[in-house]
Amino acid sequence: MVTSLSTITIASQEDVAAHGPKWDSRRTASLSVGRAFTRRGGGAAERAGLAFYQALIDTLLEHHIEPVLTLYHWDLPQALQDEYGGWEDRRIIADFENYCVTLFRRFAG
Repeated sequence: MVTSLSTITIASQEDVAAHGPKWDSRRTASLSVGRAFTRRGGGAAERAGLAFYQALIDTLLEHHIEPVLTLYHWDLPQALQDEYGGWEDRRIIADFENYCVTLFRRFAG
């Protein structure tokens, strides 16, 4: 049974190994658009970034910690800010949708 949901910053799998036993059974992990995609949210998926998150999720699960993923945590890539002016331009919606759909397909279940 889950007693609480805690937010943390996880820099690496080593963080999970070192601190995991002290954590509750659920943790939020914020995913970064910049790590998951090249150039901008609408660009190609970055294999190394997605592999990093997959390994991190696997490590959390190995330590019996259920990851709760946050898809946006105030880290809009500078390229999107420069191209669109950030969230004020509706063109950014398609890029963000591509990012979300890619991550849901990769990490669902």
